[in-house]
Amino acid sequence: MQPSRQAMISDLVPRERLMNAIALNSATMNSTRVVGPAIGGTLIATVGMSGAFWVNAATFVLLLGVLAMMRFPERT
Repeated sequence: MQPSRQAMISDLVPRERLMNAIALNSATMNSTRVVGPAIGGTLIATVGMSGAFWVNAATFVLLLGVLAMMRFPERT
């Protein structure tokens, strides 16, 4: 998935900012490996296992909405 994600970044970001965008993407992916389980554990402790799954489902619906709003520039 990572090569396709980085290929998509090059379509969305101007060439002069591409290195910063790739670095930001890598930092985001690495930080989710730490932050995600911490949030998941907190949710399980507060709202239970089923509540944590519902929150996860809601975030996926939100993500699908954001992806639907993305517009890629036309390729010539």
